[in-house]
This record gives sequence, structure tokens and C-alpha cells, in this order.
Amino acid sequence: MSRTERWNARDQSYPNGHRTAIPEAYPRTGHRTHVADRDWTEFCCWCKWPLAIVEEVRDVGQDLKDKGTTVTERLAALAGLPAYLAAWKVDRPDEVQAEIDQLNQRIRELESGHPIVGFKVQDLAPSKGPLLQATPAEWWATVRAIHGTHWQVCAKAPASARPDGLPGVVRTPLHVQGVLLP
Repeated sequence: MSRTERWNARDQSYPNGHRTAIPEAYPRTGHRTHVADRDWTEFCCWCKWPLAIVEEVRDVGQDLKDKGTTVTERLAALAGLPAYLAAWKVDRPDEVQAEIDQLNQRIRELESGHPIVGFKVQDLAPSKGPLLQATPAEWWATVRAIHGTHWQVCAKAPASARPDGLPGVVRTPLHVQGVLLP
């Protein structure tokens, strides 16, 4: 059962934390280190083999050509899987949608008032490691290090985004050469 089905809503604490934990990584106000949530991975219920990757979005009449799908397409290509953009539409009266939007806004307010206080982190690939405790600062430093390591070799990354020009990008006890360590 998915977290959404179990808890009745997708908690936004992680995406909100991700958006605000590394503000120095980008000069534009409000920009963030890029992260893409993995919308859906279709898989075989018997053997757990991944079958397809789906980028989903609610269709509210927007130009779907503007929906970012590049990361989904690249993940699918790396995995040898088909990928799809699925824009779903619902038929709700305006007053029902307005109430849903108002309730969601209140949920977001409650979530933001109680940010993440700790993580349990486990390296899954290329090899599985132990489950570790991490503070938010340790985890976000690990995320910085992951991006900083890539930026060292990324031809499109500006020099200002490279670790030597980015205050706060550090190697942490959690992350050394791509492996989480105790």
C-alpha cells in the first residue's frame, strides 16, 4: 500500500526541506538543488521487476509540452524501460475543488510548522549498506556533496556552482565516494 493510500496525503516535508536546505547552491532567489519526485514506477506484483516509469500531472488545461519530463526520460533510457507522461483529469464542481485547495493549504501550513528533525538513511546501490541515523544538516550536506561531485565533471554547470565556489559544499561522514558510511 502506498504512503498516500495509508496516510491519505503525500507529506511535503521532504520536498519543502529540499527546497530550503541548500539556498546558496543557486543565485536565483527561491531556486533549489534539483530533485525530481519519482511519480510512478509500474512493476510486476509477483517478481517486483520494474516495467515502466510514469510522469504524472493533473490536467487543468495547461500546455503539457511545458511539463518537465527530461529526468524521467533519462531514467527510463538508463533502465531500458518505457516512459510515459500521463495527464489525468477529474470532473469536480468548482466549490469542491476550492474546498480541497483550502484544506491542502492548511495541511501545508501544518507541515511547514513541524519540519524534519532526523533521517534514517540507507545506501541501496551499488551495494546495500546499514541503516544510519542522520541529522537534517548531515543529510542536506550529503545531498550537497552528491550534486557538488557531479558539478565537478558537468560541462553545463557554471564555475560558480562547482564545490570550490560554493560555500557549504562539503564531504560528510555519511557520504564518501558515493557510499554512505557509518
